[in-house]
Amino acid sequence: MEVGDGFKEAMAAGRPGGRRERQGRRWVPRADGHSFTSASLAPPLLLVCLDSLSQTRDAVAGRGEFSLSVLERSQEFLAERFAGRAPLVDPTWAEVPHTVGGHGLPVLLGSVAWFECRLLDLHPGRRP
Repeated sequence: MEVGDGFKEAMAAGRPGGRRERQGRRWVPRADGHSFTSASLAPPLLLVCLDSLSQTRDAVAGRGEFSLSVLERSQEFLAERFAGRAPLVDPTWAEVPHTVGGHGLPVLLGSVAWFECRLLDLHPGRRP
């Protein structure tokens, strides 16, 4: 397996899976407030978009590194908690099943893939 193969597999696990919600009579794509995509395979780079008003964005900016866990469908409530649409996760993560990854960052248990990342740059975005 080449170095990029694991990155490709992890990206495939995190491919947007067509989560949709009903708005009136139409089903529309659902945005979770955070999204990511591959910016480069060599070196492996992610482009991560964080809601500018989220605690996650502030934590990433403050620490300069972060982990990104790709959750499976059964973990939707946990995703909602991290997105701020359900009771927020305690900053100590005491009630969240996780382990510590190779770089000392938390990785959610049951994730289908995860990335441990170092922040290269932070750019403000605009809301539509």
